[in-house]
Amino acid sequence: MTLTDQTRELVARFSGARAANDVAAVAALLDEEAEWHAPQSIRPRPIRGRDRVARALTGASTGAVLRAESIEREVTSTLVDGETAVVRQLMTATRIDGEPYRNDYCWIYTFRDGLLVRLDEYGDTLLIARAGFVPLQADPAVTTRS
Repeated sequence: MTLTDQTRELVARFSGARAANDVAAVAALLDEEAEWHAPQSIRPRPIRGRDRVARALTGASTGAVLRAESIEREVTSTLVDGETAVVRQLMTATRIDGEPYRNDYCWIYTFRDGLLVRLDEYGDTLLIARAGFVPLQADPAVTTRS
């Protein structure tokens, strides 16, 4: 089995564990020093450490905004080369306020020695903010001309 094949298998296991919100199964696939990097407008610093990343990926980061039981993730495409995988994923759910949530995400996963060491998340950050994940406000570092 090639390294690319092994990574493809790990991505499938990881996606299944996440879909099931199985903290232990997600954690088992993460390196002890795993890092989850979101867009800077959402979270300027990564979440670090196996346990913190596993909890965040299995509901801790969505529970205040989305009804956890309504979350569905559909992997729409996966590209793998060596220890790197690019995964497009559609996430749908019902927000706590009853409104629907739908966002397309792109995740870049970096594996080393069979464990996930880095996750880079990309999604529609305005949609994420409007849903209530982060405050919807102007960046205080940006000024406008009078």
